[in-house]
Amino acid sequence: MDSRRIVLRKTLQSEIATDVQFETFVGVEATPMPIVSPPAEQLGDKVRTIRERQGKNTRIIVIGHSHGGSIALLSLHFAQPDSLVCISTPFIVPKRRFSLSVAINSKEDVLGF
Repeated sequence: MDSRRIVLRKTLQSEIATDVQFETFVGVEATPMPIVSPPAEQLGDKVRTIRERQGKNTRIIVIGHSHGGSIALLSLHFAQPDSLVCISTPFIVPKRRFSLSVAINSKEDVLGF
């Protein structure tokens, strides 16, 4: 386990007064950005499994770092943790760079017929 992860885990454990269990979701860092659905679905499966195993009263908090935050956010389509924390996640919002006007007169113009 990466030393930064260990420091974060120990800091959280010392600051939280209640009993806390940590589970790591591995393999997120190696996933290219365009292919986020499989890891997001796997993370959603893990959240559902933890919820079933621990019971509905257990609070589940997902923490994602960098690209892991993007995957954690997308995993909300598959399962709902109680909280989601994204750390240094590069949320990219595309901006229009130019204006393109196209006249659409019928559905054939859209479909290319």
